[in-house]
Amino acid sequence: MKCVVAASLFGFGLWLGALSGASANDSMAMFGAGGLQFQKTDELQMMSEELYLSAEEIRVTYNFRNLTDHDVSGTVAFPMPEISVEGMSETPHRFHKSALDGDIFDFHVEVGGRLIKPEADVRAFVRSSGGVEKDVTELLKKYQLPLVDPENRYSALDATAIKALVAAGVMEDDDEHHPRWSVRTNFHWQQVFPAEQAILITHRYKPVIGSTYVDADVAQVPDLASTCPDKAFANSMKALPADQNKMLLGAQLEYVLETGANWAGPIGRFHLEIDKTGADLVSLCPIPGLKLQRHGKSFVADASQYVPTTDIKLLFVYRACDKSPCGINANWPGYPH
Repeated sequence: MKCVVAASLFGFGLWLGALSGASANDSMAMFGAGGLQFQKTDELQMMSEELYLSAEEIRVTYNFRNLTDHDVSGTVAFPMPEISVEGMSETPHRFHKSALDGDIFDFHVEVGGRLIKPEADVRAFVRSSGGVEKDVTELLKKYQLPLVDPENRYSALDATAIKALVAAGVMEDDDEHHPRWSVRTNFHWQQVFPAEQAILITHRYKPVIGSTYVDADVAQVPDLASTCPDKAFANSMKALPADQNKMLLGAQLEYVLETGANWAGPIGRFHLEIDKTGADLVSLCPIPGLKLQRHGKSFVADASQYVPTTDIKLLFVYRACDKSPCGINANWPGYPH
């Protein structure tokens, strides 16, 4: 089983040009050469941010204030996590459909307490060994392959189609023709920030994550070291019920918080809650400026005049057993039902 690429959790940016595939948390954006780029703005201040992170749902509420004597308007863009279709093809996972075309996250956004319907731009791409990206969205559409979960359409592909897709680097040249592309979804909508007024923007969605096996030597795994599992965490893992190979289930999430410092001044009031939900353990590195405290099954932190200087990376660990509520047949967020 391949280890799935960790789901990344992003915020939104005020976008002044065409939509592209960059990712960041809450930044004033401009469209430049090479795609969506984020820059600082001194017209809007983030009065507060309330951030809830779990493996089942992400919720963020922002209170923005327009500091100027004129309305500030533009397109608010929300770049969603990059999804590795290659990794998902060999990993238990669950997509969260909604009525919004292209939405696999059950994405919702409210402005001033009113639910709005954003537009979605979904693009597929492959990345060369040198890191160069190539957009393959139209090629997949040409052969009527879904951008996500494409395997159920493979039987409809003839030899000519498969040859073309392999030649383009979209599929592996093997018996199963594993997909090699990733997908980015960008939600966007028009937004006006009234002069000298505050406005609440709230969004929530369900992360798409996959399972990977982990053991007490998790600190030695390069892909997981960024979540800072220490000796005490490893000892706690050893105490959990594991499968016959002494393996547990793990899921990674990342929230790109650092670019939240791109607004006028610091974040006036910042509240963070990390909810373990069905997980037994959660590991993360220290977050500068925040002191996490236990609150029930969650970890919470509050700060005033907060300036983010790092991103948040989480490792959720689930016990293994032969029946629910644990193990590979469990009702955990990454497993399909």
